[in-house]
Amino acid sequence: MPFDGHAVWVGCDEDVQVPAAAQDAWRSQLANRSQLLTYWAYPQQLTQERVELRAGQRIDYRVYLRGDPYSPDASVRVQPVQGRSSFPQQEVIHEPKQ
Repeated sequence: MPFDGHAVWVGCDEDVQVPAAAQDAWRSQLANRSQLLTYWAYPQQLTQERVELRAGQRIDYRVYLRGDPYSPDASVRVQPVQGRSSFPQQEVIHEPKQ
């Protein structure tokens, strides 16, 4: 899917409501770039079908830039939900070192 700055969410719909505590934490991280919060708090749905995730499941991904691999193959493990504080599970993809 083309990246336009929005967070990409796996396992939920675009209308998911991000908990206020997560939004507050993101707001403090963004400091003077608070306009970016809109891209994080209103995510894009990865696929049209809902994907049911299980704790321990591995999600593989690769990022492309203009059709060329931008990052190596990578994966994340779905963590068990222990309560509201463990939602959402966040994975940050950093720019690859040149």
